[in-house]
Amino acid sequence: MLLDFLNQVVFSNTIKTYITIAVILFVGLVFKRFISKLLSRLLFRLFKQYSGDDNAGKFVELMLKPLEFLILVFFCFVALNQLNNLNKPIFTHSEIQKIEQNIDTGLSPSKGLTNATPPAKQVDYFRSSNSPLTYLILTNKIFLLLALSCVFWVLVRILDFVAYVMLSKAEESDSKAGIQIIPFTKEVVKFIVIIFGFLVILSAVFDLNIGLIVSGLGIGGLALALAGKETVENLFAAFTIFIDKPFLVGDLVHVAGIDGTIERVGFRSTRIRTLEKSIVTIPNKQMVDNVLDNLALRTSRRVKFTLGLTYDTSEKSIRGIIDAIKTLLAQQPEVHNDFVVALDGFSESSQTILILFFVEETSYAPFVQIKERILFSIRNIIMNSEGNFAYPTQRVIHETVIGTEGTNNTTT
Repeated sequence: MLLDFLNQVVFSNTIKTYITIAVILFVGLVFKRFISKLLSRLLFRLFKQYSGDDNAGKFVELMLKPLEFLILVFFCFVALNQLNNLNKPIFTHSEIQKIEQNIDTGLSPSKGLTNATPPAKQVDYFRSSNSPLTYLILTNKIFLLLALSCVFWVLVRILDFVAYVMLSKAEESDSKAGIQIIPFTKEVVKFIVIIFGFLVILSAVFDLNIGLIVSGLGIGGLALALAGKETVENLFAAFTIFIDKPFLVGDLVHVAGIDGTIERVGFRSTRIRTLEKSIVTIPNKQMVDNVLDNLALRTSRRVKFTLGLTYDTSEKSIRGIIDAIKTLLAQQPEVHNDFVVALDGFSESSQTILILFFVEETSYAPFVQIKERILFSIRNIIMNSEGNFAYPTQRVIHETVIGTEGTNNTTT
């Protein structure tokens, strides 16, 4: 009785067939994670010598989703192939005749298509070049499309892993050039792989002539270049940046009125982390065309300021202060010998001393600490001398005028 139930036919297939399909799909859903991890670890052996065992987890993480999807597609393909009558045409003979009639009507000269191919030839071409489309052909095309997509997805993830390993090594060796060019190269290669995969799918799944498609890219490429002129300019600017290397990732730059650290150079734009910790995106063409000051390439930082001494400070005291500051700067190991300390001018309320020197430390935080230490020492020199710091003052002159009719006070 059970066999009779299993052999009952429902929609041209037995219940036994539907149960088999359900079991196959269930196995695929349950074991896809296990199988994908196993395949990922087997595939990792190809890269183990290059990347080391430490990156096995990263590789499995990248491979997990595309392999899971590929395994699920495989089980679905096996399950659907259990169905009967997949060779049945999707369109019946009467439906095909209607399509042929529509072709005859649509290509009739009476419709205004004077340059069209004669209807009879069109119908013959339709009959000869289009074999009946069956459900089996359709499902095979769909699964081939999904399978090829998964394969190229896996290739893209492998590229991500290779770039990750190379970038990690570049960071360990502190190679700024590698840190800059590896992400860009990865994106270029991924773009090429995706385009190649798209062409392969067009050829394998849709039976299109790739030669004709590629030859047709001449006019299409020209139109695309004209439409995306700025994009092409930014792409060439990116190559210019990598060739000339005006800056590297991690450099502190000043460009277009923006100060910040280079974080990434992409196809179209460059990302800069500003001093306010925000991200500014600048087109690559502007990075090349504008004047760029690479602050990371400077060998030292300049310190320049003035000291104002009151006018009651004597010449002897001023000279003593200048000599003491020169001695102080000469004793600092971080300060270049080409410093300047001199009386620079006279303002409304002070005698001005110019102080200019260069600190060899280029990192900002250590530079500030060195500058602070020197400023405190200069302050102690002034406080221990006969000089006084000047501050904005005004002198009030009180004049008394004696007249015959009384006294008038005038204040200026």
